[in-house]
Amino acid sequence: MKQIKIKKFTLILLGMLLIGAYSCDYESIDSSDITADKKGNKGNKGNSNRTNLNLLQACSIISSTNLYAGQNILVGEVTVDIEGDNYIITYNITNNEYCLSESHLSVVNTPEDFPMSGGGNPKNGHFEFSESHGCVSSFSYEVPISKGTYIAAHGVVNCVDSYDDIQFDTSLPETLDFCLRTGREVENAKGYFKLVVEEGDLAGTYWAWCADVSLAINASGQDICYEDFDVLSLSDDLSSIISESDNIDNALWLINNVDTLLESNEYLYGHVQWAFWKLLNNQDCVGCNSNLNLPIGDYTVKGMEIVDLALTNGDNYIPECSENRIIVLNDGVNQPLIVPVTINCESSGDCEETAWADGCDFPGNNWATYFHYSN
Repeated sequence: MKQIKIKKFTLILLGMLLIGAYSCDYESIDSSDITADKKGNKGNKGNSNRTNLNLLQACSIISSTNLYAGQNILVGEVTVDIEGDNYIITYNITNNEYCLSESHLSVVNTPEDFPMSGGGNPKNGHFEFSESHGCVSSFSYEVPISKGTYIAAHGVVNCVDSYDDIQFDTSLPETLDFCLRTGREVENAKGYFKLVVEEGDLAGTYWAWCADVSLAINASGQDICYEDFDVLSLSDDLSSIISESDNIDNALWLINNVDTLLESNEYLYGHVQWAFWKLLNNQDCVGCNSNLNLPIGDYTVKGMEIVDLALTNGDNYIPECSENRIIVLNDGVNQPLIVPVTINCESSGDCEETAWADGCDFPGNNWATYFHYSN
C-alpha cells in the first residue's frame, strides 16, 4: 500500500510541475494588440515562426509609402511633408472602393519606443494620435519633428457605396432659392460669389463662380436673394451656357483645387474666375480687374497659368469621395452660376479592413509595419 501511495504522490507532483511550467509561459492577449488581419499574404508579413523582437533590422528611409489594407490590398499612400517645425503626415485613399474611417499614428525616435505588447505586436490603441473620420478620402496630422523619424501609420478602411452620376442627379432639387453677395465684399473670399442656401438638402454656404462673362447678376451692397433658379447637373444639356464642353473635366479639376491655388499665395480668386471663363466659354475678361478684385496689371498671365494647370492635370478628371461636383444655377435671364457640391460618400457596411503604411515589420506575429522617414 505504501508503494502505491508514493506513486500517486509522484504523479500528482509531476502534474503540478507541468501546470506551473505552462502558466509561466502563458501571456494574456490584450484586444488592442490584435491589430492585423491574418488573411492573405504580402511578402513575409504574418510569419508565425518569427519570435525574436528584432527592431534593429535595416529599414529603408523614405518620404512616402503605400497604404495596404487586409494585408495585400493597395488602398492609398501615406506621405510626409515638412512645414516649419512640424511634419504634415497625410493618409490619402486613392482606391475609390474604400474610405478611411479611423486612423492611429505613432512617431518615435527609435522603433523600441512604439507602444507594443510583450510579444512585439503594436498597440495601435495606445498610439499618440488617433481620430475617427466617418468616411473620408484624406486626412492629415500635424506632428512635431522633434518626436522622431520612425512612423507607424495604422488605419481602418471601409468599403463605400458606389456613387455615380445618376445617383447625384436624382439627389438634386429641380429649383433652388438662394442669396448672393460678391466676393470683393467678403473678407478672405474664396470665390466670385458667396452663395447661401437657407433650406433643403443643399442648405449651406458655397463659393460660387460666373459661367458667362457677358451676363450679369446683381449681388452688390448686401445679400440679394433669388428664387426658382433651375438646378442643372453636368448630365443636362448645358450647350446654351457652356460652349467648351470638352473642358468640363478640366473645370472639375479646377473647382477641386481652388483652395490649393489660393493657399499657394500665387493666385487670387479673381485669377481663378478668369480661368473658369476661359475654360468653359473661351472668354477673356478684358478690363474687369475691379470686378475680380485684382490689382492693376496683366492679370491674364496668372489666369492663363491656372488654365494651363487645369488643362494639364484635369483631363478625364472624376471627383471622388469628399470632393466636389458641379451644379449650374440658371433662370435664363441672369448670369448662370457654377456651384461646387461636395460628394458625401458613406460606408456600405459590407467590409472593414485594417490598414498599415508599408515598411519594416514589427517583430510580433502580425503583418503590421512602420517606416523610417527622411526628406
